Amino acid sequence: MQDDFRQSFFWMWQYYDDSFLQNDFYAEMYKSHIVRLPILNIILKTVASLKIDLLAFSKYFSLVIGILSSLVSYLFISTVSKNKALNIAFTVFISFVFYCTDHISAAQARSFIWLGLMLYMYFKNSDKNISAALTTFILLFISPNTFLLCLGMEGFAWLMESVKLKQIAVKSQSLISSALNAVAAAVLYKVIFKDIQTQGVGTPFTKSELMNLPEFNPGGRHPIFGSHFWDGTWFRNEHWGFGYGYLEISNLVFIGLAAVVVYFVLRAILKEHNEKLYSLSLLALSSISLYFASQVLFPLLYLPSRYIAVPTMILAVLFIFLALEKLTSFFANNLEDVLELSEEKKQKFSFIVFVILASIFSGVFIFNEKKYIHLRYVSMNENIAKAFAAIPKDALVAGYPVLPDSNSASIITRRSVYADYERAMAYTQESLAQIRHRQMVSIAMTFAKTKEEFLTLAQKEGITHFLALLDLYSPQFLNSVHYLEPYNGFLKKTINNSGGEFFLKNYLLEHKQRYALLDIETLTAG
Repeated sequence: MQDDFRQSFFWMWQYYDDSFLQNDFYAEMYKSHIVRLPILNIILKTVASLKIDLLAFSKYFSLVIGILSSLVSYLFISTVSKNKALNIAFTVFISFVFYCTDHISAAQARSFIWLGLMLYMYFKNSDKNISAALTTFILLFISPNTFLLCLGMEGFAWLMESVKLKQIAVKSQSLISSALNAVAAAVLYKVIFKDIQTQGVGTPFTKSELMNLPEFNPGGRHPIFGSHFWDGTWFRNEHWGFGYGYLEISNLVFIGLAAVVVYFVLRAILKEHNEKLYSLSLLALSSISLYFASQVLFPLLYLPSRYIAVPTMILAVLFIFLALEKLTSFFANNLEDVLELSEEKKQKFSFIVFVILASIFSGVFIFNEKKYIHLRYVSMNENIAKAFAAIPKDALVAGYPVLPDSNSASIITRRSVYADYERAMAYTQESLAQIRHRQMVSIAMTFAKTKEEFLTLAQKEGITHFLALLDLYSPQFLNSVHYLEPYNGFLKKTINNSGGEFFLKNYLLEHKQRYALLDIETLTAG
């Protein structure tokens, strides 16, 4: 199961069978995120009505989006270059790039950003302005971040046209398209969705409040803030920075910047001009503008990285391959007299040299970056999954929050989990308060000194089962124990107060179990 899909769409099982995940604390919180994505919402409800397996759907859905993104990438590059070798190489390489990231594999709104941007630029380069405007409009209902990027491109196209004409281009198609799509967005979000809360359940935090929460700073579950340009953490920040996080594919941008310089120098030498690159300047302007706008308007405009990560990758890859093409043309032109090449042979020579250069670059890059492929697929222990499936549908299972199986149980076994690492943050005051309470109860139960203390907490919280792991009580784990902020202080204090005696450790040793799903009712009776 893809990491972000399991976190965001576990509640979908309620559409399959309303007996699943009843009164689940997290379900309502995450269900609210999909409301403002009508097309994606319709797709998911259709899948549920057809009883298509949710886990299988997420994989096939992302595959379809990926294939379409690759096909549209080829269409787009074909409007920029007539070099068939470049077009194929670009398509293959950029497909590798977006499959390395978790955008498409997540099978959610951000999965459409590659497809949306490439399709929009293909239509603009093909002078199909109505199709470009319609693409932008459709993206409003399925990928708002991509919609804003395309809307920004339309706006800058109008602005640049006005500058060129030295007057306001009132009859510009870009102006009309931008205005209509802006009105559509205003109607959708300010009229139709005006009272719908999409940040979760409860009172949303303001930006200033979020910036002071440990959950959203280094050491917290969602470290959006707290990074700096001067120490390199800003660039590595996958939320507030360039959006690549620990994915080393970010190195591609530096290579791309170098390629931009090489490309324009060689273009000047070869005296060539390509108006189809106009759309790339629009993409860069829109991306940079929205990146800074989202920093000011966060959380209204969600996560700056959503507006800069993919556009910079697209620009980097394109300029790398255009620079390679110009290099081959430069070599062919300068060697024409020496080798006495005919025009036909010169083209063949350029083709062969380009294929060699592109293959070398791709091979070196892929060899160095393959260990950073960031699809983030996770799984669940088969025996524990069977144990979860055997308990009642209305069960509430607790455990140490960081256990991988606790984090996957909601979507794989359709059972409610009391607290886990994946959902340890919230954008609303009431939800975060409840999450903090649940996290601390889970920690207290995991390291409870006595059976009485353990059962009292379980019964008070309505917890029916507990996932216990003997490894959590090993000296190696206890001596280096570390979790998320703001829980580390509470975690270490709880462990120290136990004096090295833990109820669950003794229970598992007594029953010769290492990893087990315990029934609270059975423990109480025993």
